Amino acid sequence: MHTGDDVGGIDQIRVGTIHASDFDSSNEGWNAAGDGTMEWVAGGGIDGGHLQISDWATGDYHFAVAPLSWAGDWSSLMGQNITFYFKTDHPSYEALVEISSVPEKRLVLAVDDLSVPAGGATTMSVTLSEPSTAPLIVNLNSSASCFVVDSEISIAAGQTVATFDVTVPVDAEDGCTSVITASATGYGDSRITLRVEAASASLATVKGRVTDAITGVAIPNATISVAGRSTTTDSDGYYTLENIPTNMLSADFSGEPRSGSAPLTVHFTDLSSTVRQMLSASAEGYFDYESAVTLTPGEALTVNISLSPVITESELRIVLNWGDVPRDLDSHLLVPGSAGGDPFQVYYSSKGKTDDYPYAMLDIDDRSGFGPETITISQFVAGRYIFFVHNYSREQPITVSNAVVQIYSRTGLLHTVNVPLVGDGAYWHICDIDGATGQVTIKNTIGGDQPRLGARSLMKTIAKSEIASAADILSWQWDFNDDGIVDATEQNPSYTYTAAGNYSVSLTISDGVNTYTERKNNYITVTSDTLELTGYDVNVTGVDIANFPLVKCFVSVVDAVLRTPAETLGLANFDVTEENLDVLSLTVSPLDIASGAKADIVFVFDVTGSMGDEISMLKERSLAFADLLASRGIDYRLGLVTFSDEVEAINDFTADANEFKTWISGLVASGGGDTNENALEGIEAATRLSYRDNTQRIGILITDADHHEAGESGDGSTDQTTNSIIDLLNSSQITMHVVGKPDWDPHKKIAYDTGGRYYWITGDFSDIIDSISDLVTKQYVVTYVSPTPTPDDNWRDIEITVIKDEKGGIGTGRYYIGASRLIMNPPTLLGRVDDTFVLDIRAESVVNMGMAHFNITFDNTKIEALNVNEGDFLLQGGASSTFIQEIKNPNGRIEISTTRLVNGQEPGVTGSGLLAQISFKVKVQDCTSNIEFQTPDVRHPDNSPLYVTTSGASLRSMGIAGASDLLCDFDNDLDIDTRDFALLGTYWKPGNDADGDVGPAAGAVPLLTPDPDALVNYEDLFVFTRMWNWYHAALLSAPVLAKSTGDLTWQCSKTTDSSLRLAFELQNICDLSMGHFILHYDARHCAFRSAQEGHLLQPDASPVALLVEETAAGTLEVSFSRLTAVGAQAGVNGTGVLLTLDFERRDAAADLAVQVNDIDFRSPQNTQIYVKTAIDNTDHSTVQTPTHYALANYPNPFNSRTTIEFQVPEAGEIKIDVMNILGQPVKTIAQERFEAGSHKVVWDGVDDAGHDVVSGTFILRLQAGSRQIVHKILYLK
Repeated sequence: MHTGDDVGGIDQIRVGTIHASDFDSSNEGWNAAGDGTMEWVAGGGIDGGHLQISDWATGDYHFAVAPLSWAGDWSSLMGQNITFYFKTDHPSYEALVEISSVPEKRLVLAVDDLSVPAGGATTMSVTLSEPSTAPLIVNLNSSASCFVVDSEISIAAGQTVATFDVTVPVDAEDGCTSVITASATGYGDSRITLRVEAASASLATVKGRVTDAITGVAIPNATISVAGRSTTTDSDGYYTLENIPTNMLSADFSGEPRSGSAPLTVHFTDLSSTVRQMLSASAEGYFDYESAVTLTPGEALTVNISLSPVITESELRIVLNWGDVPRDLDSHLLVPGSAGGDPFQVYYSSKGKTDDYPYAMLDIDDRSGFGPETITISQFVAGRYIFFVHNYSREQPITVSNAVVQIYSRTGLLHTVNVPLVGDGAYWHICDIDGATGQVTIKNTIGGDQPRLGARSLMKTIAKSEIASAADILSWQWDFNDDGIVDATEQNPSYTYTAAGNYSVSLTISDGVNTYTERKNNYITVTSDTLELTGYDVNVTGVDIANFPLVKCFVSVVDAVLRTPAETLGLANFDVTEENLDVLSLTVSPLDIASGAKADIVFVFDVTGSMGDEISMLKERSLAFADLLASRGIDYRLGLVTFSDEVEAINDFTADANEFKTWISGLVASGGGDTNENALEGIEAATRLSYRDNTQRIGILITDADHHEAGESGDGSTDQTTNSIIDLLNSSQITMHVVGKPDWDPHKKIAYDTGGRYYWITGDFSDIIDSISDLVTKQYVVTYVSPTPTPDDNWRDIEITVIKDEKGGIGTGRYYIGASRLIMNPPTLLGRVDDTFVLDIRAESVVNMGMAHFNITFDNTKIEALNVNEGDFLLQGGASSTFIQEIKNPNGRIEISTTRLVNGQEPGVTGSGLLAQISFKVKVQDCTSNIEFQTPDVRHPDNSPLYVTTSGASLRSMGIAGASDLLCDFDNDLDIDTRDFALLGTYWKPGNDADGDVGPAAGAVPLLTPDPDALVNYEDLFVFTRMWNWYHAALLSAPVLAKSTGDLTWQCSKTTDSSLRLAFELQNICDLSMGHFILHYDARHCAFRSAQEGHLLQPDASPVALLVEETAAGTLEVSFSRLTAVGAQAGVNGTGVLLTLDFERRDAAADLAVQVNDIDFRSPQNTQIYVKTAIDNTDHSTVQTPTHYALANYPNPFNSRTTIEFQVPEAGEIKIDVMNILGQPVKTIAQERFEAGSHKVVWDGVDDAGHDVVSGTFILRLQAGSRQIVHKILYLK
């Protein structure tokens, strides 16, 4: 009958309804202990029909093609030997079906079910092919004890059928088989194999794989649940759930809309089923997944799941998954046309874009079954979208695909759409989307025509009765407000919510015997526009997320009438939500010494003449104020900003109360008198102080005057308005209390709109300071666990409601939690051949990190790794670590493994920090290369995964000689040198050559982004200076403010009877690199002649750029910068002469009448440095004798002649000469006796031989006896 071993054991062939044949244990290999059936099927998707072989051993179905002529009556086939081939998991079989034409009387055994449970019974029948003329004894036999039959039955004469019972003992072993044999004299034997039904015969198995919907990468440790059973995925994302009941009731429902203002009518839809179970999946960092699945007893269902990462920036994500057939389904999104143009179709051949139209992109196109295929819409376009699926391969209908489409928004899963079980055609229309509102309308139809925008749909709509439904469910009981009372009994009801609140909804279903309840907590959110709570002013003064997902809030609750802190509140009085979700593990306690509170408090103080009493009082109360903060355990720092018509001084934060008192003691009330003062500039300066992370930020404005606003004229000026300063304070998360002008609305607004308190300055100032102390020290500490514990690179809004008796209030706060990620910093660099650069490997916003392993790949033909050093992030708290690194330059790879060793400290670390530092060297010119993470594996201390995103770094080319991409490389020779600076001078205004218009610029050096302003002025000089310092590897100090503002003073003195010198001195300056200001003088009586830099700007050999331009009679524009020497400090500190300006007097009594405006001094990082100004009115009626030797020239650089100025403190022989950079003599300009005083000589660029010198740098030298000073000058032709 066949060739090969019959391992599977097939024992029965049914040929239509005409003939049945059994096989005995012959030497040809067929046996009666088999486990399958074979029958001819007309149809089933194969032209002409097929033989279907059911192999119970494997659960597989296999097919062999048979001709259509086999359908119907098989009598015509009698006498023919029919050979066919089929294939199972066992060896291939060649089987011979023989239908005999020889008449034979036969017994035919029959049974309804070949499987019987232990303890059960079934009825079998024996049919005679022709009746017996006498009573016939039929002998019965069971080959195994697991089935019991009588030994014989009798069939009466003339009858053809008899029945008998078969029983199974209760202790029969699952899966036991027995051959039931019927035999009688004169008749051929008949046999049927019965099996004891396993306990799992009414159960099913669900298996599959869980992957990332964006990358397709497996997700380990995801949780899968169905019908009360759960499991987790393995390291490759696979899961198996066994013994799933197939006959359970499954309740589910949806409601739309789920939020809105009262009255809110919600339409509920019953999604319950007796044939489907709800399968759910979840993993850290991903939206939860839900989908209904249909289970068949005894079978295994493959459900592949793709989880969508939490959406932070995109609008919508659509994910398609399906089974192993058809092989290729394709996702298509029709996007409405832009500006009236044609629609755009996103699919495998046109994947779209996320940063430009169509603002939608196919992230994954799967062509081998299962999925995922994911389309993400980053930004909606007004109009109608259509999403549909095309059965591309078509080898099986889409209705058998087990396909599921999941639609996600930023709030999570919106819709799950299962493929209909019936329908003709290759196109499955899932949904339409309104681009104006984002509303998704589910279609779920199958048709033969592709959906099109603007065309009528030709698809057949699948009726609800055609979809696997809840036909056996008899009753529905809805509870819409969680009060235990049934609110509705229809299947798909509507309900109107009239009061604000969060509502849980439950649905109980019944089939008359069993019941099932589904409850969804806080499912409906109803708000009220008219809801007002009064009596308490609630303010969230700080949010500490250092131990995220534990969030700590500092909350001030003030009685709105008594103006005093509310001190008797507890947990029952507080309700807290984050992003409209209830928080977890909420605690409330008064602030105490164990609270870990931190506060940075800055006083913004008006120091004009009328403020003397307040200054005196603050002096008296400052130490007591600090002592009170300390007694409550507050880690405080105090800062001070003073102002009049301009910002007078900035004192950055100090933790030393005595130092703060020293600042206060130095204040002197003076000036004023013009009504308005510049409080807004003072507040802006306060926002620039060095606030700590995770701290309360509190400001206290103290003034008795109105303030200047943008657009006003007067002694003070500002670009700020009341509203803009409020926005700045709120964005800086600073609460501003105001002690201000009585009943003045702008002061009230600043206080109330930033969460602060408002006091009249006419009140008792001592009481006001004590009241502010109470506000800071009598707060509540509210802690909770975030309901969204995965960092998502987004702002989180907190709402805290406080209610007690008849009083209430609502306060809001927010914090930013970055996505957990591994990053490289800086992300972009310029690649210079033979240069080395350092790349930081940082962990950002991680929670409870314990270990990490990752590879870093790079192009080893362009760069090479030099060394790897461990960072300190995992070493926090005194822990140690294992740190293993291996550089594999031939492979372009670095492997790093690091593990925190606890040693009694916290097992994991939270936050951001440095994991490693890697040094590289650039090997080639014009280097462009990427450095990337590969296979990052970050874990918690318990070895569970910590999911992170990664971002690498890239090297940008500097270009090639003649075509430089380096900003400020004006001569295109791939460096930034004095020739580039000289060219900048030629571009300078009034020419304003566009080649030099590089400023202002945003970003970080060297990758600054210019914003040309059609001027070449000090902004361009500042950009050039930053690029120079980068190229020459200047050392940059940390970008912090000085403890006090620098003071700029100027003093005028006579140098000769007809000359005046204006010397500018800076005191207590910190990190000065460049600057600009406007000087006005009396041009009727004086004329500007020259300028030279002071010794403050030249503590080393670094050149100084000093550009002075007389833009109008009596107006000088002064710009300067340090072009720092290699390895020198970019900024200067301390006290000294900044620069000097020389003027010629037109008459003996002339006075300069100097005014200085628009001062703009900056650090090497381009941050602004505040200075206050004052003129030194020292008498200059007599000539001032110099106290030291000095040498300078003007202009510098020069292209024809330059004036050399020098001063000598005593009479003597002086030699002035010029040398080249090798120290060789070029020109002796002067060698004679000079009297004590200031003198000038001129050099015209000619050497001692009378020849013009070449362009370049020269050394100017002054010699006086044993004294010698030098000065660099630049000559350009």
